[in-house]
Amino acid sequence: MLEPSFGVELDSAELVRVIADAVRTVPGVVRLEPTLSTVGLRGLYRDRDTDGVQLVNRSGLVEADINVATTTTHQARAVAEAIRTAVNGVIGSAGYAASTTTVNVLTIEVGVSA
Repeated sequence: MLEPSFGVELDSAELVRVIADAVRTVPGVVRLEPTLSTVGLRGLYRDRDTDGVQLVNRSGLVEADINVATTTTHQARAVAEAIRTAVNGVIGSAGYAASTTTVNVLTIEVGVSA
């Protein structure tokens, strides 16, 4: 995972990419899951590797909404908590404060290991 330097603020696109990479490294995550908010016309201008990550920056307070698919080999709630911890750490390392971090487990896949 790429770690941003402490005290250095990242632009929004870079922060989204770093968060997406951090989420993918959490055990039990199969993939980020796109939703209607990350596809469509707005999605045409986004990096497809970050579909499933949505951030709102309000004067340095970052609200994160993360959508994932998990595997049955890990407890979904534990995966969501690990994602929340990882995302809040990345946000803090980037020089922002985490306001609200919501993790939505949209799919739980059987027979997939992550």
